[in-house]
Amino acid sequence: SPRCCPQASATGSVGASVELPREKSRISTRTSATGGTGRVSAAELTSEVMFPTYVGRLAIFDDYEFFGDVGSGSFGKVMVVRHKQTKQLRACKVVAVQTALQRELIDTEIRLLKSLNHPNIMKMHEVYFEQEKDKGRVTNGNIYLVTELCEGGDLFSRIMHHYERLKQPMTESHVAFMMKQILSATKYCHDMNIIHRDIKPENILFVDRSANSPLKIIDFGLANFTAKIMEQAREVKIPRAGAMGKLARMLP
Repeated sequence: SPRCCPQASATGSVGASVELPREKSRISTRTSATGGTGRVSAAELTSEVMFPTYVGRLAIFDDYEFFGDVGSGSFGKVMVVRHKQTKQLRACKVVAVQTALQRELIDTEIRLLKSLNHPNIMKMHEVYFEQEKDKGRVTNGNIYLVTELCEGGDLFSRIMHHYERLKQPMTESHVAFMMKQILSATKYCHDMNIIHRDIKPENILFVDRSANSPLKIIDFGLANFTAKIMEQAREVKIPRAGAMGKLARMLP
């Protein structure tokens, strides 16, 4: 009979059951100088890797069981996975690389997440590549970013809950409690010369469903290092008439 496991809802909580992937698990191997075999190590991909990195067609299925989709981020969908040995639930962003630009963006996101260590920024655990990057050629295939799982939903949903269900806004003290965490994470990124470029309520998650849950900034798919942004920037003169942008999101 097919194996089943809990499926996570849009907020990351465990609910109905779904069938696990049927793919036969295989692991990418290599031959070492001593004749042994094993996974391609992170050190062989880049000298600055800080997290485990694996390469193999279905290597991730050796370590994780997949549950249902819980949302989507920049250039990818997000699923709930469970580590087979530790039984820990985590989130997994699955990106199907099809163009050189997509590969460049996901490589940048991985480099950014590896360099960040802050209590209010989503922590990355592991990265899995279906194919090793070939210089001068775009390699298609999925890339899996395994991160911590936040089960409290996003800030936008909680704001709407207050207005639509509770019929009252959040208290000033609670907003200050949340903003302190958001600004702390943002300042940390800026001190690291990193600009997120997509800060919005949907990209801010609660760790759990409690009222005083810590916050985590997620989705660095559009982020980049300041030097890289300045290198790619160019001045364009555009005639404007009146205010531009959404009033609720405009900078002062």
